[in-house]
Amino acid sequence: MRPIPTWRKLCYSALVLVLLALLAEGALALLPGRAVVSDLPGLTEARGSVLCLGDSVTAGVGLGKGQSWPERLGRSLRKRRIEVARHAAPGARVAWAEEEGVPRVQQLPEGSIVLVMLGHNDQVQFEPGAGQRLRRRQFEDLGRSTSGWRGPRLLRLLRWATRDERPALAGIEHLQAAFDRALDPLVEVTQARETQLWLLTYLIPGAAPSSLPSEEAAVIEDVRAGQAVVNAVIRAQAARRGLGLIDLEAEVPVGAEWNTEQWLDHIHPSATLTVEMAEAIEATLLPE
Repeated sequence: MRPIPTWRKLCYSALVLVLLALLAEGALALLPGRAVVSDLPGLTEARGSVLCLGDSVTAGVGLGKGQSWPERLGRSLRKRRIEVARHAAPGARVAWAEEEGVPRVQQLPEGSIVLVMLGHNDQVQFEPGAGQRLRRRQFEDLGRSTSGWRGPRLLRLLRWATRDERPALAGIEHLQAAFDRALDPLVEVTQARETQLWLLTYLIPGAAPSSLPSEEAAVIEDVRAGQAVVNAVIRAQAARRGLGLIDLEAEVPVGAEWNTEQWLDHIHPSATLTVEMAEAIEATLLPE
């Protein structure tokens, strides 16, 4: 039997590797991506409508179906014939309120309620640095993107698995300017449609426990500091504009130390916390 030439072996090996890469790419394509989470078409004119605009916290990243705070709020308010929908995207910044919020508000029945939780991604921006490993491995960065194709998912997986990050905090002036630009048109359209506009603060995790590695503890402390600034700007914007404010940081108690029972990572609340968030929001919107 004649031996197989080396060049042919190399061709066969390359072909097998290409086929394996294509299979892996196809499998990754089935994973959930960072596409917009929107159930706006489900709103009706039953008695009232509530639209929740936000980022990954509103989208429910890391949670099971039905566990995000808008979904929990919707199940409770449906008993009062009030429909709740969310329009959110992981990574959304304050500009989302204008770019996506304004056209959606124009579709709402008059007299609706709009809840906005944005600002975290404007203030806490991740850059290469020292060891951010708290984020759960949810593959959220591997699927569809709202900003076009970003290359093979397999390569993105390799980059994502090896990245080493620590948040960089933007200045308060940057954040205030972002809110001013985005809220001006949103306030205008909500007033024109006699719609209530409420701003929501974020929950802030407790202090990093001593059991955490120093790099992970530093991430939590950086995010705590940055999120406190975000919430202060949100409160100031609500007060200056005469908007409704649901101060979740003040209304929902969290542990003095960061823990895995309440937090999925440095900012995303667990299913336990979203129950309390929904209850606090409902109590503010519809006090007994």
